Amino acid sequence: MRIGVIYLGRFGSGGPISLELARNLSDSANVLCFVSSYVENIHSWRQSGLPLVEFPTYTGFIQAIISILRKNKLHELSNKIRKFDPDVLLYPMLHPWVPFLQRKLSDIPSVMVLHDAKPHPGLFPKIMGYLDNFAIRNATSCVVLSVNQKVFAQSRRKHDKIHVVPLGILSYYAKEISRSTLEEYVKRDSLLFFGRITRYKGIEILLKAFGRLKRKFKWLKLLIAGAGDIRPYRKMLNMLDSVKLVNRWINEEEIPIFFKQARLVILPYLSASQSGVIATAAAFGVPVVATRTGGIPEQIKDGKTGCLIDPGSVDQLVTTVMHLLEDEQYAFSIGQNLMFDFEQNMNWKIIAKEFYNICEEAINEMRNL
Repeated sequence: MRIGVIYLGRFGSGGPISLELARNLSDSANVLCFVSSYVENIHSWRQSGLPLVEFPTYTGFIQAIISILRKNKLHELSNKIRKFDPDVLLYPMLHPWVPFLQRKLSDIPSVMVLHDAKPHPGLFPKIMGYLDNFAIRNATSCVVLSVNQKVFAQSRRKHDKIHVVPLGILSYYAKEISRSTLEEYVKRDSLLFFGRITRYKGIEILLKAFGRLKRKFKWLKLLIAGAGDIRPYRKMLNMLDSVKLVNRWINEEEIPIFFKQARLVILPYLSASQSGVIATAAAFGVPVVATRTGGIPEQIKDGKTGCLIDPGSVDQLVTTVMHLLEDEQYAFSIGQNLMFDFEQNMNWKIIAKEFYNICEEAINEMRNL
């Protein structure tokens, strides 16, 4: 089987996810990767040994609009893809160029991965929604990363070729990190919130909880790392001490620095699809406290590989974190259990095998039309 893996994004976990998937698919298929020249982890793609076509996409919103309107880059890329003569195209993440590539390459079956079948509130303009819907409806098959998201994908797709494959462990960020011991773990002094800062992530809940926790645990710190609008929380932040705010995009080489400081990773989300932060915490063996929303309960077994609380509950967050800070052995064990669960059940060899089967099915479906 000849698989064209097309990842055109620039930042975030999409690059590592696509690389892990392509690398493991190459064990059983002939894979050629088409990636943006501007992707953050381009050095890792180049060192992977995978056959690679680097392609200049764009570096800003204006360039993106121009590239879509003029279409010369899209024609050039589609010609490069066709030259490979793929049996199937795999898009590990939605991108504004995907609908146009699908139209130019409509005779080749395609598999589309939907990380957020239900778009997060307030993050994307309507035009992106239209482009995404076109890509979703025109893919031969779609893949969502949690059962919870399948119903949302069906509402956008209107037929049943939707598969569920969990998000794999993001050990990409932790390759140089050895497993921690309990002694090393208890020296960590920070609660970590990691990722994009936006309203649905529940930062306000976390800040209220931390204020209460700080009264009992004087040594405790809160580390908030990620880009986004911090203005709605500025007043609360000014009333708290021991909060370190890194309010910018976090480069991938910095990620281990934050997770190595974390006693617990906190996801106080009010809504969610699933979380790459959990998959990253698993790679570092850091215990996770998260909310029962979206596909998060599919990633965490409550009380065994992490702790789940109700969205919006400051009381539950305080009580759960307090329990984990007081029972160091228990906290350490659920972090190790999370790592083991992902390594055994959500490793990239297993995931690549599922994607291989989905690609094979897409090819057969196209042939039968």
